[in-house]
Amino acid sequence: MRKKITDNARQNKRAFFKYVNSRLTVRPEITAMKASDGRLVEEDNEVTKVLVQYFSSVHTSHRGEEMPEMQMMTDTQIGNITITPEMVEKKLEKLNINKSCGPDEIHPHVLQKTAKAMSKPLAIIFQKSLDEGICPKEWKCANVTPIHKKGDRTEPSNYRPVSLTSQVCKVLESIIRDKIMEHLSENNLLNDAQHGFREGRSCLTNLLETLEAWTEIIDDGDCLDVAYLDFRKAFDLVSHEHLIYKMSKYGISGQILDWVKDFLSERTQRVVIRGTASPAMNVTSGVPQGSVLGPILFLIFINDLPLGVLSSLSLFADDSKLFNRIVTNKKKSKSHDMQGSSELQEDLNRVLEWAMKWKMEFNVENAR
Repeated sequence: MRKKITDNARQNKRAFFKYVNSRLTVRPEITAMKASDGRLVEEDNEVTKVLVQYFSSVHTSHRGEEMPEMQMMTDTQIGNITITPEMVEKKLEKLNINKSCGPDEIHPHVLQKTAKAMSKPLAIIFQKSLDEGICPKEWKCANVTPIHKKGDRTEPSNYRPVSLTSQVCKVLESIIRDKIMEHLSENNLLNDAQHGFREGRSCLTNLLETLEAWTEIIDDGDCLDVAYLDFRKAFDLVSHEHLIYKMSKYGISGQILDWVKDFLSERTQRVVIRGTASPAMNVTSGVPQGSVLGPILFLIFINDLPLGVLSSLSLFADDSKLFNRIVTNKKKSKSHDMQGSSELQEDLNRVLEWAMKWKMEFNVENAR
């Protein structure tokens, strides 16, 4: 890989400098962590225990609660998948060999090199898993790598958990994700406001569309009110029960819905630092960060957020910008038009009601 990058440095400077920076950047190790009682622990087994307890503490459970009302979003249903060795072989060949293996310690490089030989037995296993609606227990375990976000490095809340899960399971997840995305795209079910985790869309398209809208408003001589919103622990707080309910409203049923339901249930995670693993703890909510299905499941969960909102709303995963035109151009309006401001406030109330309805919380510190 190193030789390939250096040989192609002239043609692909971005890849070259990305490689160089990755070698120059040294990520500080986690050497100490504050326990819940205020103690500073330094032993790896204690540090991992503090982190896994914190990561698990943010999870919730809404089992048995009454589901909020939600209309059926489509008459088209998708439920069953027939898996062939050819499908599996293609997925195995595309595995990123630079990714880490999960708790089962099966490396993607091994799977890629044995793609042809492994495709048939894995296709049989995957089909049986789907037919029975059961995700093997070993596939529902995750090794969690804590990634520092910002602030005090001894504060557990300043770390984001990234799950390293089974590479074998990721192959099946990828097949299921493709079918779900095909269904959502063909039936135009994904909200146009969403730019995250979608082909042909990105953070850049999100910014460019917003910039174009804002520029037009300013060029017209008007002003705009903007509210930046961010969900607290968005991926961790997604209710499994509410997510499965929403998936059914988007026409996802049968094998796929049953398998995803089992995939999310009875999951466990453990924090691993320098080869030292914490005790495994249960995961009762959220979509696994680092999984293949996690992003699309989150998109489905948040997809109806813009419905009923009168202001303009732009989303990139869980980050959102809500804005509205305030007419101040005297040529177009005899008086200062405050309708835009009142509409924005009403929409903020609607968004807050949506969050309460679906058991999500906004990060007030990041809102502005």
